[in-house]
Amino acid sequence: MADEWDVAKPIDHTKIGDLPGLHRKQKTSTKAQLSHEHETPVDGDATGSEHSSGSAVAFMDTSTPSARPGGVSLADNAIDNGRFWINDNLDPPMLMRWNASAFESISTIAGGTSPCQAFLISTTQEDADGGRESQIRFKGTQSGEELTTLGYLQFSHDGAANDQKGKFSIHLNNGNDSNAPSKIPITYSNDGAIIVASSVSVLDEDAMGSDSAVKVATQQSIKAYVDAAIAAATNTQQANASGSTTTTSSSYADMNSMSVTSSGLTVGDKILVTFSANTTHSQQSALSYWQLLEGSNVLTIRTIEAGINGLCSNGVAITYLFTATGASHTFKIQWKTSAATWTATHRTITAVKV
Repeated sequence: MADEWDVAKPIDHTKIGDLPGLHRKQKTSTKAQLSHEHETPVDGDATGSEHSSGSAVAFMDTSTPSARPGGVSLADNAIDNGRFWINDNLDPPMLMRWNASAFESISTIAGGTSPCQAFLISTTQEDADGGRESQIRFKGTQSGEELTTLGYLQFSHDGAANDQKGKFSIHLNNGNDSNAPSKIPITYSNDGAIIVASSVSVLDEDAMGSDSAVKVATQQSIKAYVDAAIAAATNTQQANASGSTTTTSSSYADMNSMSVTSSGLTVGDKILVTFSANTTHSQQSALSYWQLLEGSNVLTIRTIEAGINGLCSNGVAITYLFTATGASHTFKIQWKTSAATWTATHRTITAVKV
């Protein structure tokens, strides 16, 4: 072969005699590069275009891949298993892998230590309440192919101080929030409190009228219900006064602290009302008068005559069985004296539904 120059050949003026050697060198170099991630090239065969087992292969498309780039259908073999597909039809895109017969989402996070850990890191430097947030979002596709966010779990900063307190909240789509769920039904704060934002989940009913099997009650309503239940079971009302009180009045006057009210009654209920007190006086033969009233109605009167030495040893006692005419009745004691000073101690008035 002549070594003369030919101006019609490549502009680097390569000698015609050098072309076979250059071709062999290029072929050897190409085979070496392909062998790192591809099947070994064979003359006249397309095998060299395929990735070898363990090499990185990723499709990125809105449609599910069904064949290799060369057109061969994906199958259960060492070349295809493990191929990645970035599903660009989702927002954000989802990484999926070929597993024998179909692409599946990659949901397992493996770790070499226990516990296995995954980290979501907010790099925004802030101390605001609800800041430094990290979220795990859950999406769904409607029948019309609309892809929206059903809800998400969020961890964020609790409070506005420069500290490390965290809180957890659940956010739900209110029905038309698209990808910005606005409903926060429950929050767990750093102090251990559970904050429920909707009365749909928590009821404040003193009488527990809803009788729900799926909703919780407030502390206040539980206490009110129990107190009412105890009162309804015994319906006992009592007033006690151990200190002394005196009267010199010749007209009936209310006795201090001697009044009780029975409520939650129905017409016809029987109420047993009792009163007792110890008494002393300053003049022998003086009289004292005690009357039991319901509202302004006098129910009964008791008269006590002073004994010798200024002492009425038996004190005073009143008992009366009352029939309810309404839902609530108030009972009280009035007293007066015919002469001298009368003193009463250890006084008790009680109303009991019987």
